[in-house]
Amino acid sequence: MGCDGSSPTARSGPAGTGAPDAELVAAAVTTHRALLASYGGIVRAHPSTRPEVKVLMDQLGEHLSALGAPTHQSGRPPPARRRRPEALTALRDAEAGASADRVADSRFAESGDVARVLASVAACHAQHVDVLDDLLRAGR
Repeated sequence: MGCDGSSPTARSGPAGTGAPDAELVAAAVTTHRALLASYGGIVRAHPSTRPEVKVLMDQLGEHLSALGAPTHQSGRPPPARRRRPEALTALRDAEAGASADRVADSRFAESGDVARVLASVAACHAQHVDVLDDLLRAGR
C-alpha cells in the first residue's frame, strides 16, 4: 500500500505467501504494530500532535491491511517521552529503521508481489520520516 492510497499488488500477494516470505511479512506486521502503538502513546501524551500524526497512523493501518493483517490495535499505547521533540525524534528514528528494514526485506522476498509491497511500505516509512522532520523543524 503506497502513501497515496494505491495498492501495488492484489490482496492475494502478501496474504498467500510461502514460508520465507511469511517471515518477512510477519516482521513488517510486528514493526507496524509497534509503530502504531508508539504513535498512540505520542497522541496520548501530546494531544496537539494528533492532527499531523493521524494521517500517518491511517497509512500504517492501510499497510497492515495490504500485508493481510488485522488493522485493529489492542491494549494501551506505551508511554511517550515527556518532551514532544524527544517523542517525535524517537518516532522518526523508528520510522527510519523500519524503512531500512523493509528495503532489506524486499530484496529477500521470493514473491515479486511481496517484494513490491515491502518496497512500497519502505518508501512510505521514508515519507513519514520527512513529515516528522518537518514537524520537528516547525516546532509543532
